[in-house]
Amino acid sequence: QFSLSGFQRLFVSSIDISTAPSSVEGSGRVKSRCSTASDDVFDAHLAQMIVRLTETVFSVVSPALFSNHLLTFSFMLCSSILRANLRYKLAVSYDGDITDTEWVIFLQSDVLAKLMDADTRRRYDGLTALDKLDLVTSSSTSTNESEFKRPAAAVVSEVVIAGVDWITETMWEQCQFVSSELSQFESLCCCIRHNNQQWALFSEVDDPYQLMTTSYTGGQESDMVFPWEQLSPFLRLVLIKILRADKLTLAIREFVCHQLGDRFISAASFDLKQIYEQANAFTPIIFILSPGSDPSSSVMRFAREERGSTLHIDMISLGRGQAPKAEQLIQKAQILKNRWVYLQNCHLAASFMPRLQEIVESFSKPGADVDPQFRLWLSSKPDPCFPASILQTGLKVTVEQPRGLKPILQRTFGATGSGVVTDTLYDDDTLGTNWKMLLYSLSLFNAVVVERAKYGALGWNIPYEFTVSDLEVSLMQLHMLLSDHGDDIPWPALLYLTGEVAYGGRVTDAWDRRCLNKLVARFYQPESLMPGFMFDVNGVYKSPPLDCTLAEINSFVSTLPTSDHPEVFGMHHNAEKAFLQREAMDILTTILTIQPRMSQDLIRSDQSSEDVVQSVVTDMITRLPACVEDEIVDPDSLDPIRKMGRKLGLPRVISKLVRYVRSQQMKQLTVSPELVSLMSSAMVTFLRQEIDRFNKLLTYITTTLTSLRVAINGETVMSDSLEACYNAILHQKVPEQWRRHSYESCKPLGAWITDLIQRVDFISMWSDRVVATAERYELYDRQELKPPSPNSSASQGPGTDTGGETCEWKQPRAYWLPAFFFPQGFLTAILQTHARLLSISIDTVTFQYNVQNSESTFTVRHGDSGVFVSGLFIDGARWNTGQGALEESKPGFRYSRVPEIYFKPVKADECVPSEEGTRYECPLYRTSRRAGSLTSTGHSTNFVTSVSLPTDTHPDHWVTRGVALLCQLDH
Repeated sequence: QFSLSGFQRLFVSSIDISTAPSSVEGSGRVKSRCSTASDDVFDAHLAQMIVRLTETVFSVVSPALFSNHLLTFSFMLCSSILRANLRYKLAVSYDGDITDTEWVIFLQSDVLAKLMDADTRRRYDGLTALDKLDLVTSSSTSTNESEFKRPAAAVVSEVVIAGVDWITETMWEQCQFVSSELSQFESLCCCIRHNNQQWALFSEVDDPYQLMTTSYTGGQESDMVFPWEQLSPFLRLVLIKILRADKLTLAIREFVCHQLGDRFISAASFDLKQIYEQANAFTPIIFILSPGSDPSSSVMRFAREERGSTLHIDMISLGRGQAPKAEQLIQKAQILKNRWVYLQNCHLAASFMPRLQEIVESFSKPGADVDPQFRLWLSSKPDPCFPASILQTGLKVTVEQPRGLKPILQRTFGATGSGVVTDTLYDDDTLGTNWKMLLYSLSLFNAVVVERAKYGALGWNIPYEFTVSDLEVSLMQLHMLLSDHGDDIPWPALLYLTGEVAYGGRVTDAWDRRCLNKLVARFYQPESLMPGFMFDVNGVYKSPPLDCTLAEINSFVSTLPTSDHPEVFGMHHNAEKAFLQREAMDILTTILTIQPRMSQDLIRSDQSSEDVVQSVVTDMITRLPACVEDEIVDPDSLDPIRKMGRKLGLPRVISKLVRYVRSQQMKQLTVSPELVSLMSSAMVTFLRQEIDRFNKLLTYITTTLTSLRVAINGETVMSDSLEACYNAILHQKVPEQWRRHSYESCKPLGAWITDLIQRVDFISMWSDRVVATAERYELYDRQELKPPSPNSSASQGPGTDTGGETCEWKQPRAYWLPAFFFPQGFLTAILQTHARLLSISIDTVTFQYNVQNSESTFTVRHGDSGVFVSGLFIDGARWNTGQGALEESKPGFRYSRVPEIYFKPVKADECVPSEEGTRYECPLYRTSRRAGSLTSTGHSTNFVTSVSLPTDTHPDHWVTRGVALLCQLDH
């Protein structure tokens, strides 16, 4: 929050400070950008004012921003200047401008690409005339035709272009879109298809932004070379955003540095003295806190340096019952003079904030008697209850933990002046020879668990707020154990107190706790006591030499790399790429949230936003079925069941069978056990529940779309909920109202609708088979059908797709587990069916798993209650079908498909234990988010089950990798 009056003061100060252009020393960039003649003083002076104002705004705003938002603000400042420069031709010249069309494409190319029509896709398919001729000639053969066929959206490794396997369908669509909208990219698609070497270099280079500053000279002369050196600096960002999103953050940093200078990509250091000098009695100093940060010690140290003691500062932590005391301290400071008041954790006293706002506003009222030496210090986490007026008038400073292993270790060992490890603690000679080595291992472990959160769900399912207090408690426990046992280290107690108590006390997810304990065991082991012990496979992070002093430890830490290697976290390089991609997307999302509504007219002159939404709504209404089961009349069907006149839905069929069975029982007539079993089947009950859920969702979506279409036409009022739905559809997002009635999913709107249709098709197919089976059971019971012969397909086990006019249960060959609203219920139904078959408790039944390889000869025996499950993906690893085991992911491919898995229910006491270290207990989640609300079972609502997978590598390796099975991807 910054006030307009505050910006006006900055503007006036920039005019006052700016003088003749000759007074600016060291501003070579300003002079070189100034296009006026030497005698044109006014334009030069104007250029200097613009530069001065830009620097002043950044210097005031940047201390109030967290580090993850600093680059975003710098980029927004830079892009705003370049967009304004195109309109007003500022006296300061920059390298390239930004048009409105380029800006919208940069922010929303993925959304706009989905709105392309078929003609545009065909026109910019990258095929030359000769390619199209060859395609037409070979259209009779499916092999050649598939080379240029766009892949299905559900494919993980989407090979769109032959020889360029790293370009996904989403990337290709955006390439087609920018080719159609920006003349600079007109040849992009064709060059990608016909110059694999150029784009292979682009995909592998560490700095694509710098690569594009020079022309590409490799490859054959006949290759089509894309002239990326002719792109403006901003259009380079557009291309990197589409094809190399993992390098977008680096490219934005270089872009800002190139246009404005390197001073705009780093914040000023935390200097309390400078902040104090800028403040006055009317301007409070506000510390904006992040998890694990506390500026209290810094404030007390500054107070001692400024006044020689801390007697003049009154500090109180707000909370229940502390508001009256805080108000008294402020009043007391006005009477005693020369006092400071520090109110901590204002976010914990929401009811006191309106009163605090009145007190701060009273300081600026005419006639207010405020001591000039009075200072009001406030600290709060970002919270809506904190008064906006105080934020606008106060000096804001963010306080956050350092990012990166090296900065965290430097803070721990006091390289910044206030470390957790002091000289007295470090040099305690009573703790034996292992104290210093274990202390360093613990400190590095603390840095790893804190920084692991940057990898998102691969790091921790739930982002935990580990703080310095966790490290302090662990140090106390380590000190206590070594004091009692000396060199005879009690490793089990040390592992338990650190992994389960100090750090594990914050961990609520069972799978996160498993990973945490594996990490603790890696840093707390007898080998870590040896100098030079490697904590990662590359040997970058090692144990320090023996008997180092604290100063030598700081010197040792200073030699560590600035950028963290993923191996020290136990992660794959694909995890680092995923982190960089998410970091770039966070920047774009933040910018989008504060942009005004963007008119599609900037891109499409023939369509307005209303036309686009209307077209999408009409398409969805056309594609979506009204319900899962459509009752039809088909008297001409050759099927004897259909000759009865109509197809009944599953609920009506079951109700009909119930009435029939009851009437037979009342007549004391026998009923086939198969018919009774089908009526009470747990699988059928689960299917009926799924049909009800999907029908409710489809009804709600259809109703919403119909109302929205009427509102767009102006025939009714656009309500708030309909407007929210309109905005979501415009930005290709699933409306929040639909999510509340839907299953968990992270897909964008287009992929979500396609996925919903596929789910409904599968449920409908399963329902049709159950209905057909139920009707045949009834006809068989009425002796209108012959019983199956011993050699018929009925004798085949479950999972067999059978036909004919027999009474066997026609199950799907494999069940698409991700199709269900509640996949946990499906697995429970399988266990319950098996338990009923054996007349045992369901608690005594569990699953055995068998992954089907391409050359597998695994068959299902008659009487087995298991099922084949398909449609799963693996995150963080891949499945080797040849060896039948987990293996490392391919570079650049985080996800991979998993073959069908046979879920076989067995008695728990009959399970054959596998050899230790040969199987990895892999959790299965609904979505890649993994996190959900905690249930009474201790698991997340996103968690489905755990699947035991064979591995040739030790399972601990996959635990620290964060490997998990997923029901669906995000695209």
